[in-house]
Formats: sequence, structure tokens, C-alpha cells
Amino acid sequence: MDFDVAVIGGGSAGYASASTAQALGARVAIIDPGPLGGLCILRGCMPTKTILRSSDIMALMRRAEEFGLKFDNFEADYSVAVERSRQVVDRNTRGVGFLLRKNKVDHIQGTGKITGIGK
Repeated sequence: MDFDVAVIGGGSAGYASASTAQALGARVAIIDPGPLGGLCILRGCMPTKTILRSSDIMALMRRAEEFGLKFDNFEADYSVAVERSRQVVDRNTRGVGFLLRKNKVDHIQGTGKITGIGK
């Protein structure tokens, strides 16, 4: 395989730079063991914000009577919130893969390292 640009890492900066290089005419590969998305999508921002959103809704529901609403037997199921966060992560990782395919960026599943500077 011959590429003009090889990007190590499939996180936000990786797929953005790979897509930009391809848009500028380079033949591009992104090297990442998968799943794509990097720390933010896989373990940081996305799952955290998804679970926080569930807790925000729960906090509002507990104030429902202030707004003239009543709920009998209100309860929260944390396992459902966690499962929803996993679905959001999965949808976003598939979205990164779709973006790379759409932009004709090859995904090489594996790890890469810089061993020297080419000419």
C-alpha cells in the first residue's frame, strides 16, 4: 500500500486531519486498532455527557410538582442510562467509520509508530 499521508490514531484530530488531507488530494490511511473515535467518543466526553443528561432529566422530574405534574412511583434505572450511553458511543464510532469511508480514507486496523523521517 502506498499513501501520501498516514495518520496514527482514529480520535477526533486523527479523523479530521485524515479527511482534510484527502480533501486536498492526498491518498490517506488512518492507523488505529479500533474502534474508531478516540478517548472522547469511547470513554470520555460522549459516555459522560450522555449519563449526565439522564441525571439532569431525573433532577427535573423530581421537581415535576413545581410545574403541576405528578408521577407515581418515580424511579430511575441506572443500567438503562449506562446502556443508552453505550448505544450513543456505538453510533458515534460507526459515524467516524462512515465519514472515513465517505472521504475515501483507508482504515488500517493496528498500531503505528514513527521510526524516522522520510525524504
